Amino acid sequence: RTCLRAWLPGGAERYASTASAQRTAWPLVAIAALALAALATTLAVVLSVARRALGVALGELGAAEPWHVPLAAHGWPAGYKPIRRVRYTTLEELCGVMKSQTEVGEPLVIEGTDIVDVGRWADLGDLTALLTNNTYNVKRSSSNRFRYYDLKLNRGKYEFNQPCEQRKENASVFVAEAARMMRRNASERMYLQDTLSAQGSMAEEMRSWRWESFAYLSESCGMGFPNLREFFIGMQGVETPLHFDERENMFLQVRGSKEVVLFPFVDYLRLYPFPITHPCDRQSMVGHPVAPDLETFPRFEQALGYYGTLAAGDLLYLPYGWWHWMRTLEHLSVSVAFWSKKRPSTMTGRGAEHGLTVLRRSVEKTIAGIYGAEKHNDTMLGLRDAIRQGRDDSESLVRIRDILSKLKPPVPRDQQDAFLLDMVDRRFGVDWNKYVAG
Repeated sequence: RTCLRAWLPGGAERYASTASAQRTAWPLVAIAALALAALATTLAVVLSVARRALGVALGELGAAEPWHVPLAAHGWPAGYKPIRRVRYTTLEELCGVMKSQTEVGEPLVIEGTDIVDVGRWADLGDLTALLTNNTYNVKRSSSNRFRYYDLKLNRGKYEFNQPCEQRKENASVFVAEAARMMRRNASERMYLQDTLSAQGSMAEEMRSWRWESFAYLSESCGMGFPNLREFFIGMQGVETPLHFDERENMFLQVRGSKEVVLFPFVDYLRLYPFPITHPCDRQSMVGHPVAPDLETFPRFEQALGYYGTLAAGDLLYLPYGWWHWMRTLEHLSVSVAFWSKKRPSTMTGRGAEHGLTVLRRSVEKTIAGIYGAEKHNDTMLGLRDAIRQGRDDSESLVRIRDILSKLKPPVPRDQQDAFLLDMVDRRFGVDWNKYVAG
């Protein structure tokens, strides 16, 4: 102000008159400033309370909650291998890599894909809004394990204890209840799994996806366009026990992170699947690869695992028949599975052992069809006993040996008994409910 008084015309007089006015105004300005500061503080408190209330509703209370820290992935045996990973560059380059992987039937992780804008799924409020106005299948388990089962597949009429319950729930209810479970450190968990359909807000979201990328990949790799889509939202620590699908799977991690360990389809006997007439068909009785019961399932020790961690934007190619176990590392991680059929003519490069594994399932289905699904356990145990006791005139053994001889390619006579015994070993005549929980 001193400088302006000297430089400006009439500055001295104006400075003297305004100085007096300023001395009168300063207290009023100070009072107004204090009032504004108090108002700002009050608004900050109100906003903080509102944000916290919203956070409670959405299960999002901030970094103070221990379950907002991702779980660490497990350490795996030295013989296991990391899943091959490549960085997404262009669709054309990816197709070249994918084609070689699908020909031999080996998994692949493609990092940083842009098929889905994963940023739109990162915020929990946006996620809830995206899924609102609809209900979804929500599974509840007393533990963190969610064994898949289908009661319609219980053609063997086994006594079966359902490992989890399922009901329809709104997404916001699921999210809020999941937060409450985590906050009270409950042992039970919830898992949302449903068909992905273009309804409500999801319709607009799905229109933004790069479906042309799936079409190009599918055609280049001999797969049909993905005709079955499911999405999964899991609480932190949720596990899906070892199982396999009879489709090609493009598994996209959309939100959070997930740990996976895979085993080749040809490890079929080493993973001790439930009988094909059981509600847990295509599920491994071993269930949990981290701490397997090797006394009960000794062949599992010879299985070759492939492990990896999926982050948002990563796409896992999971070949037909590959066993997989998954664990959610971050709370409310979201994944989408795109399943498609692969033309049989394009699977010849997967080796004779792959074909033999397909044959094992086909033979078991044939045996159940001939002698009855409800008698399947007794039939398989009868075949085992006839072989062990040298009863070559057993009607069922003679008939099944004849079928094995006529297959294309046939099972050689000197290998047929081992073929059948391996199918029965530790899979029949057991308490299946003991292994259902996973």
